[in-house]
Amino acid sequence: MLGRGRLTETLRRTLRKRLTARVLLLSATVAVLLGTALGLLIVTVASQRGAAREALRSQEALTTASLLQGSLVRIENGVRGFVASGRERFLEPAGEALERYPDQLRRLDGLVSEEPLQRRTLSEGHLPGRSFEKRNHRDRRRRRRALGHGHWWRS
Repeated sequence: MLGRGRLTETLRRTLRKRLTARVLLLSATVAVLLGTALGLLIVTVASQRGAAREALRSQEALTTASLLQGSLVRIENGVRGFVASGRERFLEPAGEALERYPDQLRRLDGLVSEEPLQRRTLSEGHLPGRSFEKRNHRDRRRRRRALGHGHWWRS
């Protein structure tokens, strides 16, 4: 019986060692999986922050482009009203819009400076305002020379 007790004790120790080894192995595996999941979450959150910043910047660029478009419409309507009626009061909103226009265009230029596709669109002049600004500047100089004084809309 004494031999049988030792055998049982030895068997228990062996099983305990195996069980302890299994628990340690399982714990290490769970720790590695949790660490990996936490690392992925950190990377995902960081990329989402970057995406949120980009979305905010794009929204600001769209708002600025919308302001530019409004300025162009005011300029166009003012000139059209002046040409149709000959009344200078139609040119006041156009003149104000012309004064704000370069600042709005610079702001848009700054907002899209990090986006290659938007940057190329602005630099190639595909934005309606870019070509308008170049044309308008050239036309204003011609009108000033033709009229012989500072403001092209005043006679």
